[in-house]
Parts: sequence; C-alpha cells; structure tokens
Amino acid sequence: MIDSVVLLGVGNVAFHVAKLLAGRCTIYGTSRSEDRLSILTAAGITPLLIRGDAPPKEVMKDAHVLVSFPPDGTTDTAWSAVCTEAKRIVYISSTGVYGKTKGIISEDSPVDLEDPTARKRLLAESVWRKSNGIVLRCAGLYGPETGLHLRLKNNGMKIPGDGHNYVSRIHLDDLARIIEACFERGRDNSTFVVGDLGPSTHLETITWICEHMGLDLPGFAHLTEVSPTLRGNRRIDSRKILSELKITLQYPTYREGYGAILKALPM
Repeated sequence: MIDSVVLLGVGNVAFHVAKLLAGRCTIYGTSRSEDRLSILTAAGITPLLIRGDAPPKEVMKDAHVLVSFPPDGTTDTAWSAVCTEAKRIVYISSTGVYGKTKGIISEDSPVDLEDPTARKRLLAESVWRKSNGIVLRCAGLYGPETGLHLRLKNNGMKIPGDGHNYVSRIHLDDLARIIEACFERGRDNSTFVVGDLGPSTHLETITWICEHMGLDLPGFAHLTEVSPTLRGNRRIDSRKILSELKITLQYPTYREGYGAILKALPM
C-alpha cells in the first residue's frame, strides 16, 4: 500500500505520477524556487522548499520516493543519503546511456561508456542502486504537454538525417502507471528499459502526426545539426518490465498515444 510519496524533482514525470495517485496518498514534492510552490500545491503536491543540501530525512521514512531530476554529479549522492529509511525508490534514467549502441535494446545491451552524458547518468544510477533503488531507463517521453505534436505545430522540428533511424517512446501516463507498479511490487536494485510496443522511424512518426494535424512535412536536417537525443537508432524492448509487473500499456504505440492527444486538442 502506498501511503506517502516523495517526488525528488517535480517535472513532467512527477506531475503525471501525482495526477495518478491524487487522493490516494500524501504526496510531497521538492522545489528550489519559491515561485513554483503554488504550482505544486495546485497539483495536490505538498511542497518541500529546499534551502540547504537535501530534503528533510524524516519525510523519507517509509515513503515511496521518485527521483526524476537530471544528474549534476553531486545532488544524487547528497539526496540519497537522506533516503535510507524509504520504503522503495524509483530512479528515472534514460536510454541515452546506450549512446551509439544501435538496434534492439534490452536490459542486457551494452551501455556507452565513452559518451560523457551517458557516464554521468550511469554514475547517478549507481548511487541510487546502492540505496536499493529501481532504475528505469526510459525512452523518449511524450504527453499532452510535451512531444512532437507541439514542436511540429511551432515549426521547431526537422527530420533527423534521412528519417530512417528508429526511435522509441513512452507516454507519460503509461510511465506513471509503471512507476506505481514499481512502488507496489517492484524488485529493489533492479534495472529495466522502458518503452512502448511500437518503435518506429522518425519519418513514419512525423508523417503520421503531420497528416493528422494537417501540417506540411518539415524539412530534413543532418544528424550533426539535431540534438544528440535525436541521433540514436534504437528499438527498446520493454517486454521484461511489462511481464514482470503485469502491465498492459494504455498507449502501446504512438498511434494510440498521439491519437488521444490530438483528439483532445481544441479545434
């Protein structure tokens, strides 16, 4: 049973978890900015204003802790030290740890130790594993408030390379359900890759969204001109976590996910 949740870092992932668990438990969330406290409160999150090095240790006792802030080399170590009495910890990592590794990616695929961004993320993973945390290496996150539909609408998207590299993704609502399942029945000190069931090429996905939004297909950009997060060519195989936690995705492919998002958009 989940009685108390502490969100270390409150971004899109944490907000979706708070929405899922609203009314069922006490939810705390950290912020270093007083300007964001009212936003957390409006989302049903009790704010924890961080003025020192770490949140108060007493809040972590018997709590389910979600860690979703980006690694900076120091905060993970400092904050994990106050989580020693947490009931369970889930750390949100990224499939970016696989760097230049291509093809089908599972929990057994080699990480890219030569990539500095991957190394920083892997170091953070190791910190939370020492606290028995469950590590979720997530593919691209999307939902109503973030994703290709917004970038395409605002002309902020180019098709990476020739568009034939594969990309995996996970809807934020499905990720929230996976996190809840990890809280309730996950194995401590385990690592999973997380994505939906339909990896697709950039060109296929963008073409589908443009057709459904009535937009022209954007131009192409050389891979060196796009964000490193868009240069990969990976197909995430998330069968292990879905089977182990007995989860059926609400949005198994981008068609269901973006279809629901676009349907809800104002005309």
